[in-house]
Amino acid sequence: MEAIKNLLDTHTDTTIIYQGGSGGFLLYYLLLLSGKYVSGDIDIQQSSDIVSTVKQRVLTQFPHSLKDNQSHWKINEFWPNNRSIKDIPLHKNKLFLICNPLFDNRHIVDNLHIASNTRRVLLYTDIDLQLRMAYEKNAYWFTDVSKKSFNAPPSNYSYIRQIRSNYKILEKKKVDPRVPGIMNLYRPDMLIDLKDLISNTGFNYEQAMFVSHWLSLQSKKTVRCLKI
Repeated sequence: MEAIKNLLDTHTDTTIIYQGGSGGFLLYYLLLLSGKYVSGDIDIQQSSDIVSTVKQRVLTQFPHSLKDNQSHWKINEFWPNNRSIKDIPLHKNKLFLICNPLFDNRHIVDNLHIASNTRRVLLYTDIDLQLRMAYEKNAYWFTDVSKKSFNAPPSNYSYIRQIRSNYKILEKKKVDPRVPGIMNLYRPDMLIDLKDLISNTGFNYEQAMFVSHWLSLQSKKTVRCLKI
């Protein structure tokens, strides 16, 4: 919890690094709702009231309808353009978002440049929760591109067993096997478990309301994995 408190209180350019299905956009919007950051989202950059603009983004990206349509989770995502703000001065600290940083070697050099001279935060969670969220939301392992890359078997049941059997240990937890490689390459300044993020009690009002809304959209199975 101390790491989360430090993350929320510190004023510095920050890069969120995560594997799909680990809640990257949750942390991204939580930091933006602090009012201390701008990202590569042009509407947020140009806003005279960043928190209000972020709240509108949240309502568009996470509509109430997602509760009954988990497979639509990725449809309304607003991906920030990291490059657009990396090398220009801004009136707020910069927030960058990098998903699946080892998936495509063509982007590694660019991503390392984005993360350079920033506080690097690796958001992760145990593989069972990540697998549940990725499966329900058609993310990471379950996109068409990923299935081809991972040579997925035709049966989802077999594929899930394959994923679950391949893991590494981090802080006594079974995690996505690529997490240690991400740590070696990006040298994160902070490690944050999604479950710890969810249970944090130090959010401001807007952040707390967003966490409550985000949780309300999750399936019962995901909530059980979160142990809330």
